[in-house]
Amino acid sequence: MARIDPTRLALDRLRALEPVDSPTLRLELGKALGNKSAFVVKKAAQMVAQAGVLELTDAMVAAFERLKGGGASADPGCDAKTAVLHALCQLEASRDAFYLANLDFVQLDPGFGTPEETAGRLRGLCGLGLVRCRHPFVLEALTQLLVDPKAQARLLAVQAVGESGEPGAIPLLRLKAATEEEEDVLLECLVTLLALAPERTIPWLEKRYLARRGETWELAVLALGQCRRQEALQTLLGQERPSLLEAERKALYLAIASCRVEGSVDFLIARVSEHPEPALAALEIYRSDEAVWERVEEARAQSR
Repeated sequence: MARIDPTRLALDRLRALEPVDSPTLRLELGKALGNKSAFVVKKAAQMVAQAGVLELTDAMVAAFERLKGGGASADPGCDAKTAVLHALCQLEASRDAFYLANLDFVQLDPGFGTPEETAGRLRGLCGLGLVRCRHPFVLEALTQLLVDPKAQARLLAVQAVGESGEPGAIPLLRLKAATEEEEDVLLECLVTLLALAPERTIPWLEKRYLARRGETWELAVLALGQCRRQEALQTLLGQERPSLLEAERKALYLAIASCRVEGSVDFLIARVSEHPEPALAALEIYRSDEAVWERVEEARAQSR
């Protein structure tokens, strides 16, 4: 007879549950969080977050500490502990001391040659947790994360700074943008700054990033595309020029399409005849809009 895998049985039991808060669900999730398997704990934490079961906060913290004590072999890749942190953030659990204690947590997983550090996202979620439980000195903790060696931690720290609503958020993010080398993190800085203070950020972006072309020019353009304000669109339209490289024009047109404000579609349709490839690629995001796509097809027909 084949040996029964207890981890698979526990996972199957969880998957069979309705992800809606109920006494049965809470009981089963509580048991699963005490399971020795990191895979079971991860699934249980995800379901706790989905169902919004705040009363299992203590059980999740206990599961985290147990896995933490077992080292990398107990939770390879830090996946289960990270799932617990994500659930606590989703629930906005007030666990200041817990978040602060794990801001410096490091896990080295064995690999080929140098061990891999896998707790970057976990540390970033600790910062986000401090924001959501309204810790009084949250920017001090987030400043530490903004210079974390792992890009995942820095990315979440940028998001947390933006979510904090603290008066010092804007200068802190501008300083971070000036020193960040990872494109994803820099883009998040710019997007967050535009969300916090678009009127002040757009002129700053023009002077610092749009005045000269390069990788940061494209990132600034993409950030403006996510802003969805008329001022952002006007700034983007001002970047159109004959000397643009094909890749730059593609990024610019995509940003203009992403703005989704009055004038975006008109501009791109007017460019179908002159620059069909980047214009049509950008307009693809409107394909489900029948009225817009009818205009696109007319422009394509006229340009042939």
